[in-house]
Amino acid sequence: MSTIATNESKRKLFEFITENIFEFSFDRMLSHKPNCGFAKYSDFLKHNKDCVEQLSNDDVEFYLKICIKIHAEEIIQVDEEDYGEWTTCAIYFNKDSQIVFMHPR
Repeated sequence: MSTIATNESKRKLFEFITENIFEFSFDRMLSHKPNCGFAKYSDFLKHNKDCVEQLSNDDVEFYLKICIKIHAEEIIQVDEEDYGEWTTCAIYFNKDSQIVFMHPR
């Protein structure tokens, strides 16, 4: 894969994160989980950009495929408590650089 394609793929992946995790979503996260590891939305975005930059080419392409499936509403989450199902709406990297799948409120 060329560097240009990789940079474009990374840009698309980060764009998906920023288009689906808005500042009000971050503020809600912060109010429910004050120890989320980020004091400001800009810190959260920088961390996620850094995480994307550190991914291997294969991982970037893998996550982009997941993003396409999320956009097409093909990835569902289930709660084992009552087996309620939710459409996944976004992904982001938490403070430990783990990928997180988010469902809408």
